[in-house]
Amino acid sequence: MSEVKENILLKVLTSVQKRNSYEIQEIHHGYVKIKFSLEKVDVADNKNIVFEADIFKVANFAALAAVNELDSFVLSSHVDFLSQVELESKELIFEAKAMSSSLGKKFVEVTAKSNDIVIFIGDFTVLKLDKRTDLRL
Repeated sequence: MSEVKENILLKVLTSVQKRNSYEIQEIHHGYVKIKFSLEKVDVADNKNIVFEADIFKVANFAALAAVNELDSFVLSSHVDFLSQVELESKELIFEAKAMSSSLGKKFVEVTAKSNDIVIFIGDFTVLKLDKRTDLRL
């Protein structure tokens, strides 16, 4: 018997999602799948390679969308770019899975694929601020 997952709505960063045209293909509790079009990305000096910061930005968004809790932010990340991405790839597919949580932290694994080849892996730690953990200056 297959498990039916209820689709939920994105609660966080909706303006970022719209402004950057991140197409959410699937979102469930602790999981998101995003299609990212490479039409408007920045390119490296050779004019054909996607600037890595654009890839990281989508991965950061995906980590927060997988957690999907207001007042959350990325506390830390470790990322590996496994390959350069050429503009002719046209799109990337990001998947983010919230793996576990402790002391208010959620650990999220994010992967990105270009034509079914993994080009990015990232581990993100997401923290939800509340009255007890509010950072004050």
